[in-house]
Amino acid sequence: MYEGTGKASAPLKARVTIGSGFHIYNKFAAVDNLNGDGRTGLVGVNGYGDLYRYASTGTGELSKRVLIDYDFNEYKALY
Repeated sequence: MYEGTGKASAPLKARVTIGSGFHIYNKFAAVDNLNGDGRTGLVGVNGYGDLYRYASTGTGELSKRVLIDYDFNEYKALY
């Protein structure tokens, strides 16, 4: 993952690893405050169409995934 710097001249910080196993997702997006904690989290759709959420812990790590819904393969992208 690349964290933003807020500077147009150097918009991204160095890449950091936030976890493993994300290759199972064919769609992936960062979402703002999905669970009401004020932090950005991640959502991903796997090959079966299951939509999962990873909440930020606020410590640079992610929570365990939570199934949100299914049948998301009908959508071309996440925004």
